[in-house]
Amino acid sequence: MSPDAGQRWRQAYPEPRPTSVVTITGAGDLYAFIVGVGLMHARDGSRDWRVLSDGWGDNYLLHLAVDPQDPERLYAIDGQDRVLASQDGGSSWRPLGD
Repeated sequence: MSPDAGQRWRQAYPEPRPTSVVTITGAGDLYAFIVGVGLMHARDGSRDWRVLSDGWGDNYLLHLAVDPQDPERLYAIDGQDRVLASQDGGSSWRPLGD
């Protein structure tokens, strides 16, 4: 996380772990998929992370999009090249079209 447009950096999550995707919305919601932890959420500038979904095993997210009209609807592409959808803010996921 950089508070000054990339001149200085600080660790945003309490422990160093690989992160496959980071997305921030216009409303200031920060999402990160942290390998071995799951999909996380925090408000921009906050370090109060909460787990939205875990249990991904060896899988991970590559891309994440949040519907600007409905932040409960999230879409993602995972490491198995599946397009996934969540209708509950990222708590549960299913292949798009199911």
